[in-house]
Amino acid sequence: MTALADADGQELILTSERLELWNNVANELRRLLPDAEVFESERVRELTDEGSGIQVSLFPGELVLSVPYWYSGDEADQMVELLRQLARSIEAASGLVAYDPQASAPFIGDGDATATSSFDLVHRSLAGPREENSDDGTAQQSRSRWRRFFGS
Repeated sequence: MTALADADGQELILTSERLELWNNVANELRRLLPDAEVFESERVRELTDEGSGIQVSLFPGELVLSVPYWYSGDEADQMVELLRQLARSIEAASGLVAYDPQASAPFIGDGDATATSSFDLVHRSLAGPREENSDDGTAQQSRSRWRRFFGS
């Protein structure tokens, strides 16, 4: 990052080789995400599927696939299957290996095996307080596991 910050800006622009990589990847992904919108600039290419929240971004030196954590249960299973298909397509088009930093492992074979449980865990954590019955049968909100730092 320091080298990029100190550079004269040339390293921050997508090279013709990176743009060729993007074209190969984007062509493959359009089969799986036909409604995705494309954003293009000198420094980034993005394919964003609003319905699923999936975004694939190419920056100088980095190709990223991201997805929001709003999925759980069967929807999480379906999303993980779509992520497998996307990862395989990206790997085939780019020659790269999809790496899951949250699993500290390649996504296909290791990261994908724990992805559904990760979706469920984060979804439950972010769902907020749940109602629980007290001893007298009245509904009460349980305390959230998160501290509130902003707001009232």
